[in-house]
Amino acid sequence: MKKLGLFFAAAVLALGAAQAAGAEGDAVASIGAFQFERGRQIAMQVGYSLHGHLNAAHDNAVLLLPPTSGGRHSYDALIGPGKPFDTDRFLIITVDPIGGGASSNPADGLGAHFPPYTIRDMVAAEARLIHDVLKIEHLHAVAGASMGSFQALEWAVHQPIPIDRLVLVAPAARSDAHFRAITDGMEAVLGGNDPHRSAAARLRAAAALFMPWLRSDAYLVRQGEASNRAEVEALARSWTRNWDPISLLYRYRASAVHDVGVPFGNDVKAALARVNARTLVVDISSDRTVPSYLTEELLKKLPSAQEVRVETDYGHSAFLAPPGSRESNAIWKPVAEFLEADAK
Repeated sequence: MKKLGLFFAAAVLALGAAQAAGAEGDAVASIGAFQFERGRQIAMQVGYSLHGHLNAAHDNAVLLLPPTSGGRHSYDALIGPGKPFDTDRFLIITVDPIGGGASSNPADGLGAHFPPYTIRDMVAAEARLIHDVLKIEHLHAVAGASMGSFQALEWAVHQPIPIDRLVLVAPAARSDAHFRAITDGMEAVLGGNDPHRSAAARLRAAAALFMPWLRSDAYLVRQGEASNRAEVEALARSWTRNWDPISLLYRYRASAVHDVGVPFGNDVKAALARVNARTLVVDISSDRTVPSYLTEELLKKLPSAQEVRVETDYGHSAFLAPPGSRESNAIWKPVAEFLEADAK
């Protein structure tokens, strides 16, 4: 715990901090020397985007965190005036967590020598961005889906700055053997050194392996083989544009070792007892990436939470359904109402 506290307490000189906090759009912040949970240290940068503006009280900032293979633009379709993340009401901050996008990652040159990182490392870097660079000392909410919910939960557990609300979509307090088995499969196709197999080929193989876990059996049968193949190809194209194999593998490894209980003697309940933000949990009925039994375990161990259960055959990826679809409305309308409730 002492070591993790040092992560959050570390100070950094950030040039142009006040200017960055007020400017909409994409930016990259250098946060200086960063020590990882497992001990190594590198100079760290964090990519982020700002949508909207801080109000006069500086209490309307919402940190929105991406899923495992996502980044700062994962939720663009949900951000804007009158949308679930309403820029007329809130400053929405999105980030590239450690390991991808414009943040420090293996593709910068270290490759497989990049320090292994955890969800808590992501949050430590994000906390330095929010507090030291953007000079924000209070968050109206921290929200995220999938790995984004893992990060949001760690924010609430360690409380680097005050948080009013917590939004967890497709969440769990820990990964288990189920998810680690999926990651083992990803490692088998992403981590090889076969000189005859290109990076694009490895990423496509990983997409073919992972896509069925993002959906339910009922969805795959209903859509049919042609549509399922098209989804694999779309995922493969997205990963080829945004990832190299080692960086993507590191990201899935971070999700695979997710466990909020580690700094508390592996006691998940003790970790969750520290959550004092008003909490909304969105559970997707057919999720088999983060199965419902893990979300139910989280709900039982949280001090209190409001639950929305979404019945759908879309599976884990329901939170990425097109805006206006039944799934999108079922997930994000309650989130918008939760963010607005009693907001100033």
